[in-house]
Amino acid sequence: MDSAILSGTLCIPQRKLYEIRGTQRINLTVRLFAVFVAINLIPFLAILVSLYRVALSNRNPVDSLQMLTSGLWVIIPVVVAIGGGLVFIISLNLTKSLDAMVVVLKQAKEIIEAIVFALDRFQKDSAAG
Repeated sequence: MDSAILSGTLCIPQRKLYEIRGTQRINLTVRLFAVFVAINLIPFLAILVSLYRVALSNRNPVDSLQMLTSGLWVIIPVVVAIGGGLVFIISLNLTKSLDAMVVVLKQAKEIIEAIVFALDRFQKDSAAG
């Protein structure tokens, strides 16, 4: 493990993950599905647990409704914060990827322009010569 620091049971790479031999690549679809689950399914389950808790209580309906709303006032800001953080992290990763693609495409454009220029020059030289 020359490319990573072992911190307890957590292995923290010192390089980009794709540069480390033996790491698994996770498909973009799988990553986006994980984000979908984290943003949607986990809060949904938390709300269901709150509803279940209220349904099992032997309190009167007004107290049960107050208990539910107090639980939702805790769950909703946490869900919004986690969702916003995940969206921010994903947008940073996608921006980096897009920036890298733009650099590669600019380099490809320069190479193509050089080839076109060389072919044009070759045509002019062969027509003149």
